[in-house]
Amino acid sequence: MLSGLRVDLAALGYLFILPALLTPLLLSNNKLGNAYRLILRFWMLIGLWFVVYMEIATVPYILEYDVRPN
Repeated sequence: MLSGLRVDLAALGYLFILPALLTPLLLSNNKLGNAYRLILRFWMLIGLWFVVYMEIATVPYILEYDVRPN
């Protein structure tokens, strides 16, 4: 269980490292900042839906193959 949690947290880190680095540089109240804010919301929505999907799909995968998916 702890190993799986470690892998999940690492995946979230990889997913959000680029937005975390770009946010201080691009987030402002001009057109570029507004476009970045829209892209960031889309990125986070897609990323979080992917994580939720993988967590839901993990249980049937473990039952079928007796290992956790990579």
